[in-house]
Amino acid sequence: MKLKLSTKALFTNLLLAFILFLALIPLVSLEPAAIVGGTVFTLGCIPKGSIAKYSLMAGLQKEIWIDQFRQNFYPKNDFIMDGIDWTQYVENDKINFAAAGGDPTVVKNRTRAQYPIPVEYLDDNPLEVELEEYSSNTTVVHDAEKVELAYDKMETVLTKHRNSIRKSYAESGIYNIAPETETTHTVILEGTGDDILTGEACLIDDDFSRLRGIWNDLDYPDEGRMVVLEAHEVEKLSRNSAILKAQMGYKNAVGTIDGIIGKVHGFTIKTRKTSVLYMDNAGTYEKQAYGKVETANDLHAAVAYIAKHSFVYADGTVTMYDEKSVAYQGDLVNFRKRGLILPMEQKTLAALLIPKS
Repeated sequence: MKLKLSTKALFTNLLLAFILFLALIPLVSLEPAAIVGGTVFTLGCIPKGSIAKYSLMAGLQKEIWIDQFRQNFYPKNDFIMDGIDWTQYVENDKINFAAAGGDPTVVKNRTRAQYPIPVEYLDDNPLEVELEEYSSNTTVVHDAEKVELAYDKMETVLTKHRNSIRKSYAESGIYNIAPETETTHTVILEGTGDDILTGEACLIDDDFSRLRGIWNDLDYPDEGRMVVLEAHEVEKLSRNSAILKAQMGYKNAVGTIDGIIGKVHGFTIKTRKTSVLYMDNAGTYEKQAYGKVETANDLHAAVAYIAKHSFVYADGTVTMYDEKSVAYQGDLVNFRKRGLILPMEQKTLAALLIPKS
């Protein structure tokens, strides 16, 4: 009859023997070489893989999960990447910066009578902004220690949390950079088209042409002009835009090149849910609160901005929370990310509103 050797028992006995060995060192005279040799011998007797296996009993290695969570958080061509990265200015999940003062007065061909040149104090205003918090609900991960050792399994778990947090973060961000009110530098225009298929109101080429003309008069940069539209509005625009139709014929299919739909009158078209609503109050457009339930008087908006010019984004800490649960026979896991997307100032921004049909 063969005896089975218990790996767990052997590991436990060797570990206890090693602890006893260390405890006896002060009582006996041992050379350092003997101590090192004893340590190496003891560890060498532990079966291969047992150390890694039993070290996992201490809990999940959160730094591995968090590092993988951060990877690919921003998809290629996501509108957030059009912002200026201010992550370097984040400290303790806060941004400390100085808001620029006004612009200096410029005089052409200054005469002798205009000297000495007057001094203008354009003092910056020191500001501190706390990053917003986005946290996912808890999910159950069975055999979390094994999942941790397999990239594909871990990614399956992380994708759900990452996508949910990213969706909320992006929707809040595009809302933040939509103009607060209509001013010279924050243009708000209503679309003027009707969809040839459904008859619904929609944006057409002329609406982009109008915005281009206004921005040209304001001497805004030509490079980096962007408009973010919801998917439903993109479909209507693609049916009613002669410019997009020509590009679709060239590309063979709309939206097949890196998530960029096309370009209309110098504006690159991107798509995502915007959740931005405006109310027409006797000809004055009022931006509605984030998350408001749409009413009959609310108009959906596409958001226009200039890449690397109009807004900033900043990443803060990512925290993973986990707890072993007897009731759920697994690990309860959720994540919290700190971050912020804000306009530099109320300039180089616009909203294109979709009228009610």
